[in-house]
Amino acid sequence: MKDYYKILELPPSATLQEVKSAYRRLAHKYHPDKSQNDLYALAQFNIIKEAYEVLTDPARKEEYLHNRWYMQSRGMKGESAPVTPVVIMRKALSLDKFLSQLDPDRMDAIAVKSQMKDVFSDENIDILNHFNETEINNSIVSLMSRNVAQLPYFLAQELASLNERIQSDKTSKISLERSLKLSASNERWGRMHPWLITLIAVLICVFIYAISR
Repeated sequence: MKDYYKILELPPSATLQEVKSAYRRLAHKYHPDKSQNDLYALAQFNIIKEAYEVLTDPARKEEYLHNRWYMQSRGMKGESAPVTPVVIMRKALSLDKFLSQLDPDRMDAIAVKSQMKDVFSDENIDILNHFNETEINNSIVSLMSRNVAQLPYFLAQELASLNERIQSDKTSKISLERSLKLSASNERWGRMHPWLITLIAVLICVFIYAISR
């Protein structure tokens, strides 16, 4: 949830006039005409505009304040910056850390999917593709490629399909495809492993029986 007061650099006790004044000051600073259509400035301008529209609409403001109170009562902090590729990259790094600490045999699939959806939401993927910062996109896809191979195949498929939608170079896509194939191979081996152990045990018993006669 966004913290509209922080976005407008105001205290929660700000009056309607103070909200309007803050909006005029910040909108002028980040307006696309002044920032020469810089995408980061445009993202900041849009979030400032969103904060202004909510806090100057009585019904939307009331709903927002209720949700803000609920969020704070649970110890959660609101976002005060627009979602940009840099922010998504930080989330991807946190997801990478989260996935690297998982025990594949005790994995909470619901928690994993929730984390993946948080980072690779439709909105976030659209932002990555809109900014089209090649280095960041490639880094995110490459980062997730190494996790794909470690996940159960049904989760690997989902993570790979999300990353496939991100505009990145051919090398990153190839790495992603290889990791998905490795996940599939690991799953097949995992299914075959108990049967192979059983077969080997049977063959050993037969061999021992044969040489003992």
